Amino acid sequence: MSAIITEPSAVAPAAPSERRTRLAERLIPAFAVFAALATGVARPANTDISWLLTVNERILAGATPYKDIVELNPPASILLYRIPVVVAHWLSIRAEIAVIAFLALLIGAALAYARWALARCEVGDANRIVFLVVAALILSVLPFDEMAQREHFATVLALPYALAAIVRATGKKPSLVESALAGLAMGLCVAIKPHFAFGALFVSGWAALRSRSLAAFVRTENLAALAVALGYLAASFAFFPYFFADVLPMVRDLYLPIRLGAGELIAHIAPPLILPLFLCWAFRDQQRSAGAQVLLLMAAGFLAAYFLQGKGWIYHAYPVLSFGFFAAAWALPIGTKEAGRVSPKLGVALLAAAMIIPAPSFFRRDEQHAALAAAVAKLRPHPKLLALSFRQSLGHPLARNIGAVWIGRSWGLWPTGLAVLMRERAGDDAAQRAKADGYFERDRLATTEDIEAQRPDVLLIEETPGFDFNAWIAGSPRLAAALERYRLVGTVDGVEILQRQDARQS
Repeated sequence: MSAIITEPSAVAPAAPSERRTRLAERLIPAFAVFAALATGVARPANTDISWLLTVNERILAGATPYKDIVELNPPASILLYRIPVVVAHWLSIRAEIAVIAFLALLIGAALAYARWALARCEVGDANRIVFLVVAALILSVLPFDEMAQREHFATVLALPYALAAIVRATGKKPSLVESALAGLAMGLCVAIKPHFAFGALFVSGWAALRSRSLAAFVRTENLAALAVALGYLAASFAFFPYFFADVLPMVRDLYLPIRLGAGELIAHIAPPLILPLFLCWAFRDQQRSAGAQVLLLMAAGFLAAYFLQGKGWIYHAYPVLSFGFFAAAWALPIGTKEAGRVSPKLGVALLAAAMIIPAPSFFRRDEQHAALAAAVAKLRPHPKLLALSFRQSLGHPLARNIGAVWIGRSWGLWPTGLAVLMRERAGDDAAQRAKADGYFERDRLATTEDIEAQRPDVLLIEETPGFDFNAWIAGSPRLAAALERYRLVGTVDGVEILQRQDARQS
């Protein structure tokens, strides 16, 4: 019997410092969830997100995407916000709150995955805490006014894939479930914008070089990501045909050519990247170098996407900066006696400074047009609204903030504005000028049809230097006739407010 029944082995109780570390690891993801909620609720609605929420609400009300309501980005930009909008509808809450709650839970899940990866890689207690704290702050606080942008979601979704790759790089092997989850998340990241696949390609290429085998490309993570991406592509062709038939050619001709030069793109992103890259260099000989390399390769992939997009907007740079900070946090040898070119304490201070440098760029709020919103709200409760403007902020989030119903099929006259620029770029190319004129007329006709069919209660017309809206209206007798039913009731901050005559309050 003694050979069968044995005394349980004695397990030494965890030291107080170890218990504190474990508690901190559990609390950090929870802190990130609440920090993301607080940050998201504290900031005004973002212009881009406000518009995409409106798009989803219109589609749920019966509008055909890319026909009755036109978004210039691919279907994933709409689908990303579909679940929060549906939940908000079920719970009768604002969709803006549902989006932030959805994002916060996703951040918490990504950090929970990070806890597993850190334990699997046998990272020291102090290093685990530093990495989790940095990741929590980067994901839940840094974006601020760019919270819940597509790049923000993409960064959260790409993190598990990078961590699974680090586990493999340290000689361990993720379970099938862990690999599949990382791959599914990366597939969703690629669906958001196809060029986000660069990160996975760079990481897999690096692993293939290290192992001298192409098997790195057919790991579970990559197969799962590929399945999601291909499934999304097939569903897009099946359920969003108007994007490929009508909108994609317009985006190709009007939107994609608008880009900054390489020098400007570098100038925008280089300053905040200097310190984290320096820290990765300073501690490059440490035992955690493989993990830092994976994270830097993900940053390089997002950097390639940043240059490919060519706009230089701060939220386009967010994934690059985030993975740069993740890499620096991973590289720091906190709580060890390892020698380095920079002391670990100084490294932590430099990392903290590096995270502060880009913060002001994320604290630039979109214009809210408070005075204009107040003036429109006085005219009629929940008015049907349309803006003739090249600025997205003139209608979004203004319309949502006052409970107005946006009736335009686009957020504004972006095709008209970009067609003007296309005509300028065309020079003496008659074919390109004719194509630009076609887009110009097409947008004016769409605006006319929206006014005739939807009969907005209020029209906003923005005075725009270099563009004569009166001439634009006069160029279409049909549009001019539709606007005869409207009268100017005021001007606020250079924006004319027109009200339909039979829409006046008694």
